[in-house]
Amino acid sequence: MKKTILILTALCFILKPADAQYITQFKTGIFSGSNEGWLYNSTTNGYLTGLGIDQLTKYTYHFDADWTNREGGFNDSITNYQGNVSLLVNNLINSNQQVLLEREKIVRPAYGQQSDYQAEMTNPQNNYPGYGWQSRNGITYSEKWQDESVEGLKSGEPDNTGGWLLMNLYENGEQTNTPGHGNADINNMYPHQYYLSDNKLNNPTLSRWYVQPRMRISVSDAFGTNEPVCRVVVIPYDGDTTNTLKFDIFTNNFRDTNGNYNGQYIDKYYIGTVLRDLSIEGATLNRNNPISYDGRSENPTATQVDYRIYWYGQVKVWIDRVRVEDTWSYYLFNPELEDFIQKYNFVYWIKKAAREGIIKEFTPADHEYNQTPCIKELNRIIKSELASEPGMQFRL
Repeated sequence: MKKTILILTALCFILKPADAQYITQFKTGIFSGSNEGWLYNSTTNGYLTGLGIDQLTKYTYHFDADWTNREGGFNDSITNYQGNVSLLVNNLINSNQQVLLEREKIVRPAYGQQSDYQAEMTNPQNNYPGYGWQSRNGITYSEKWQDESVEGLKSGEPDNTGGWLLMNLYENGEQTNTPGHGNADINNMYPHQYYLSDNKLNNPTLSRWYVQPRMRISVSDAFGTNEPVCRVVVIPYDGDTTNTLKFDIFTNNFRDTNGNYNGQYIDKYYIGTVLRDLSIEGATLNRNNPISYDGRSENPTATQVDYRIYWYGQVKVWIDRVRVEDTWSYYLFNPELEDFIQKYNFVYWIKKAAREGIIKEFTPADHEYNQTPCIKELNRIIKSELASEPGMQFRL
């Protein structure tokens, strides 16, 4: 009989309507960490069987490279670890155990972080999540625009004076609650020190936060005299306003790489054919954030992180929201923007796993609230790929 494996990150029981046989739907299982040598021992597996254990759910190696070649890191070729994984699976299946394994290429994009802060939200302290600003200056609006319903905050008419439109973000700790990056001990016992980290491996390339205001201006302004529209100011954890990141967005930045703009809402801005980099390093955003033993912030409520928008008063602007997402989320939702520096190919690997019948749905063991959009997107990609393959047979 063909032996196969289902790759998941957490076990979900699906029970049939209660009847005399329902008890057979349950398994008695254990969870295992990564690189556990005893799992490869057939004698040990026999002991598990003797204890009545008939299922193993196993975490994988959560980094780029697995030097043991037992489970494989994100960048490892499957040929490096296929033999060891097959040995593990065969040993366990021969001991009548069901096996549920993670795969780093599938798990990683699901743990991207994305937060959409809504410009129209008033009284964010009374909302959950409180994704809004406590200081808002402008006009709250709701409109049907180009077949899209949008709520947001707009400036007044140009007055050559301007002022702050959005300040003092209420729910402002999602990018600083886990500043630990795990590079002191890559095999540390706290998985969230990497997967939930806001500063992964303290690496400026791998750990960036992309700040993306979604806005529109009039077509005439986009093709008129080039004027400053607004400034995006990023305040780090320590609140130091003398050393912040500032991005000025001009009217001609609304034109795409072909020089076109039809008045639509956008959150990517260009200088000619070059995409403007509106991102900040995870280490900079978490500047002076004290790290606890488990990678969490020792004082998470002290964060002064803010994403402010200053209006120059030159042209009218409509603001829908400000999206803040980390590198993993950014490239999951924007695979076309990957470059030669870092090639994740998240969408490629997700689709490949779906086509091969390895995965049909993804459910994480535990995650944070702002990782929900990536989990949802991963499942959307899986289901979309499966819909294009109606004759798919799952390897369960």
